[in-house]
Amino acid sequence: MTMIQELIQRKKILICCGSGGVGKTTLSSSLALYAALQGKKVLVLTIDPAKRLTEALGIKNVGHQRKRVEIGGHGELYVQMLDTKQAFDDLITSLSPSQDVVEKIIKNPIYQNVSHGLSGVHEYMATSKLYECYQEKKFDVIILDTPPMKKAFDFLEAPQKIADFFDAKIFHWFLKPYFHVGKAGFKFLVSSSAFVLKIIERFSGMEVLESMHGFFLNFEGMYESFHQRALSIHKLLKSPQCGFLLISSSGQSRFSEIKVFCNVMKKKSLSFEGIIFNQVLPLYKRKDISLPKIVAEKNLSFFKEEKYIRVFSKIIDYLDDFEALALRERTNTQLLLEELDIEPSSLYIPRFSEEIHNIQGLKAFHPYFE
Repeated sequence: MTMIQELIQRKKILICCGSGGVGKTTLSSSLALYAALQGKKVLVLTIDPAKRLTEALGIKNVGHQRKRVEIGGHGELYVQMLDTKQAFDDLITSLSPSQDVVEKIIKNPIYQNVSHGLSGVHEYMATSKLYECYQEKKFDVIILDTPPMKKAFDFLEAPQKIADFFDAKIFHWFLKPYFHVGKAGFKFLVSSSAFVLKIIERFSGMEVLESMHGFFLNFEGMYESFHQRALSIHKLLKSPQCGFLLISSSGQSRFSEIKVFCNVMKKKSLSFEGIIFNQVLPLYKRKDISLPKIVAEKNLSFFKEEKYIRVFSKIIDYLDDFEALALRERTNTQLLLEELDIEPSSLYIPRFSEEIHNIQGLKAFHPYFE
């Protein structure tokens, strides 16, 4: 049983991590399709799929509501694209004590900025939605296509970062001493405090204090829920049900990112299942190619002329160079894994000559999973 086949059988959640531009979303969808074709009920939760990928899956208007993809197999495949703002609104609705409180929070200008632009909110909502989908217990496998990582630990630390942001003690300390002192007090607050949110720049005077006061006042009673949710997400990410896959290219420019990610996996004791090196140079086994033999077998009489033989020989030399480059690429990745002193499985998928534009294109990855 191969790495992918074993993971599909053993794990309930596969989290695909990596930087942008390495084919992470395409591979996540191909993995989900493969699992579904094995008879599984699968959800692929993605962040920002390219238009060509939604076309490849044969669906239109992919949004926050999941949609089923027709795959013509025994399993079931569903796709859901995370809308960060909608996901945050849904979370507030589920945790709030009343609809009146929900409306006050959602209309608050501070919340409107936080739900869009707070650092870590995108990653937090990805993990939060993953947790919700897992709690539904409707799927055999959930595959999460994470946001592109600038830092390997952003995604992993987002739940605690957001929980800390909503820490009641911090904001009560920050706001209460200044709320009743007017504009003079507000100017002192801005000039003396090192903790000044960027969103304050969009407001002025008492307006920002009133908005912030109302925002955190309406959050009373939900701080513990945010904290407990962060703990539950962390517990899920560390559970045996969850596994992490790193998708990367094999270029040495990505090696530093791979090193950081692997070290974080080890430090946090997370289930690091393997690295998929995508878009690698294919290995052409041309050692047995013989020019005279090919000419004789194929009756390529025109190659018997000297000028054509020279051209053909140059082509063979080019393949030799290409093979050497591909072998060097594989060797470098193996040396990297030895340097990291880890034993995750590794998988190599060659660069395809054509863009993925349909279900059949996604299936082109599947022979490498077997």
